[in-house]
Amino acid sequence: MNVKNMDYKTVKETAEAWGVSGRYVTMCIKNNRIEGAARFGGKSWMIPSGAVKPASGRGNKTQKSLESELMEVIRAVYIPAPLDEPDSVINMVQDERLRVIPEIALAYVRGDFEYIKRRYLAIEETGAVKLCAGQAAIAAAISLGDYPFFLEVETYLKGVVKASEGPAVTACAELALGSAYMGAGATALAPDWLKSWNFSALPEPARPSAIRLGLENLRWRKSYEIMLAAAQASLAFCVSEHYLTYEETYFRLLCATACYALNREDDAERHLLSAMAKTLPHGFITPFAERLPVFGCLLERLLQREFPSSYNAVLKQSKRTVVNWLAFHNRFMNNNIPLILSLREHEIALLVARHTSRAKIAKHYHISVSAVNNIIERIYEKLGVSGRNKLAELII
Repeated sequence: MNVKNMDYKTVKETAEAWGVSGRYVTMCIKNNRIEGAARFGGKSWMIPSGAVKPASGRGNKTQKSLESELMEVIRAVYIPAPLDEPDSVINMVQDERLRVIPEIALAYVRGDFEYIKRRYLAIEETGAVKLCAGQAAIAAAISLGDYPFFLEVETYLKGVVKASEGPAVTACAELALGSAYMGAGATALAPDWLKSWNFSALPEPARPSAIRLGLENLRWRKSYEIMLAAAQASLAFCVSEHYLTYEETYFRLLCATACYALNREDDAERHLLSAMAKTLPHGFITPFAERLPVFGCLLERLLQREFPSSYNAVLKQSKRTVVNWLAFHNRFMNNNIPLILSLREHEIALLVARHTSRAKIAKHYHISVSAVNNIIERIYEKLGVSGRNKLAELII
């Protein structure tokens, strides 16, 4: 039977059009919520092209716009955690349905990425709760090296962007995607507003996360002086004696990163110790496990000296994350090279990987050797690799 002639869409095509996950579409089919859905070939579900996305199944309440729902969820869940008992923030969220958001945030900083995956996949609705959980979920997928899970979250977030249900909704989805692309080293794929520091479309409580990613972009560009000044200014707005915020932790780590790169090790140590003192007693190891390779032996030395009970946990997670990140990074970059590199950059990257000399490349494209050098450095930066051999592993 020719499905195309009958004007049907696959589950994947329908999910992308509705801005939801394929899992959600399949669940709606099984619950008889999509009229006209049928099996073809005994295996694949097909959905009529004109099928309407089912409303969120929550009684007979009037369905709100995703934008207004998002603002309500953000106001409900963006609550600072008490310093002495950060887990109490979960019970401070009055709507039980929304507690998944602080739960997975706490799970992330403690390194329980499998828990995040389970909780995210259990979210049945596709509205603001799923959107707010997307940033932690997609970061957890990278830390797990779980490419299929990454693709599921990415597909959902891209669908939200495509649906254009309001500037705040689009910006939050792009922020989650940007965090993944920055984490993967694919800074070229991050949204332009993030790289230009124009956060006006984001709800105010989400802006510190965007600032953090903007600082990460400066780190990738090795603009450490600017990065340090911006990180210090951002830190000044979120330091608290009574509350524990993820923003303060990450801004301190970014200050330390910039200081270490600028050979200001004493300042880097001061920022690291301040971040450790607030977070490690509560088992928040992920921020330090992620940064361990950045600081060489400095971070290990401080852990051994000041927080020996956290030393093994941070090192073990760091080793797992590095292995998983490398596997994820290579697959992600390989699948997205056409989006990351221009056509000429891709052609030159292949030549470099095949050990073509820079002089021959320059002659072939009628440009100078110095221009070829600049293009190759840009390719290395965009793909997050260093050297011809690493490039060859990635693209050949």
